[in-house]
Amino acid sequence: MIDSMENILNKKMSRRVALSKAAKISIGVGVAAVIAGVGGYYAWQRMAKPQKTGYLWGDSPYENEEVWYWTLTRCLHYYAADLGDSVITLDPHTNTEVQIRDIRYLVAQGIDGLMCAPTSMEGLVEVLDWVKKQGIPIVTYDSDAKTPSVSICTRVDSFTIGKQSAEKLIEIMKSDGIEPKGKVFIVHDRPENLVQVARKDGMESVLKEYPGLEIIEYTAFSTMEKAKTVISEACHTIGKPVIVMATNMPQLTGAVEGLKAAGIASPRGKGEHVYVGGIDVGPDTISYMKEGLIDVAVDQPNLFYGPLSVKFLRIIKEKGEDSLPPVGATVTFDYNKSEGRQADGTYNIVFDPDKEYAGVKPFAYPPPPSKVVEFYGHRWLQLSAIVVTPEIAETAPIWANVAKEWFKIG
Repeated sequence: MIDSMENILNKKMSRRVALSKAAKISIGVGVAAVIAGVGGYYAWQRMAKPQKTGYLWGDSPYENEEVWYWTLTRCLHYYAADLGDSVITLDPHTNTEVQIRDIRYLVAQGIDGLMCAPTSMEGLVEVLDWVKKQGIPIVTYDSDAKTPSVSICTRVDSFTIGKQSAEKLIEIMKSDGIEPKGKVFIVHDRPENLVQVARKDGMESVLKEYPGLEIIEYTAFSTMEKAKTVISEACHTIGKPVIVMATNMPQLTGAVEGLKAAGIASPRGKGEHVYVGGIDVGPDTISYMKEGLIDVAVDQPNLFYGPLSVKFLRIIKEKGEDSLPPVGATVTFDYNKSEGRQADGTYNIVFDPDKEYAGVKPFAYPPPPSKVVEFYGHRWLQLSAIVVTPEIAETAPIWANVAKEWFKIG
């Protein structure tokens, strides 16, 4: 799993041409948010520091140009404001050099702690080590850096979320009285994309437990059209599958379109339904779930990434790093228990499931119990994904639904 993240994050990402997006969203909810422009920090001399009523946190996301990240950042700011804290968010547009400059600027503003989604697992090490030497605690989310200067990282494990999707799909099949037997088509990006390979391997770890299933892999380069083509052709040349799975949203959408093109897409409960599952729940995924064509998909609990980062920074500031969940512990999210270490050895984290921000209850569906492992000298809280089925597709607090309320994106 370490290699999976390293190979993806160490690749130099092209910076997007985003001048028109420099101030595209206002994340402020009574807190300070600064979205850095592509041209640099032309507004530095005009920016006022946030008025500090609690802690002042610095936030450096991987980027803030996608709706998925908008929802993550907005939830972070809502939660921080609720505690009386302030946050400065600077968008590096996936550019490591810009992110390093952002981080140094945040430190200059007198932040009490830094939360960061590193654009490079190795490229951020030097600046994060420097931040730690300033006495500023660091937590990471969604991505990570290879340094013990980070206290704890919160992100999913690609293998685990692939496994989750397959487990739920098999469970649904069995509940319909269908024996897991027949052809399985799995669509992923390519062998070089080790994150998606890990997701695929997680799926296969479950499917291979059933001798009657024949697994056939296809690469679609993370595009809907390629996924549609390979699935349609496979149906015509090899025959109808009993299961189709995909490792990200464009390929999941394309897989359904491929079944349609082959004339064998039918809703669950009608005709000979092909069971479909995968990873990522976007608007198209939800639409296909409503049609009965996708049975399950899992998504990262990105609404928890920011609040967990704030919570962990507060724990470090008030109780010390040793009070964080230890390596080896299982973290639970039980609102009815006290927060912290439990008598059974678990570590409980509390978020109010009824807490509402602008029409959304982001903590209504907390992640399942999650393990804490060691990663390059620091803790990694391996969150499990949120499992979404048609029954909760339109109500689950996932980014696609949240965007409707917070950004009026339907």
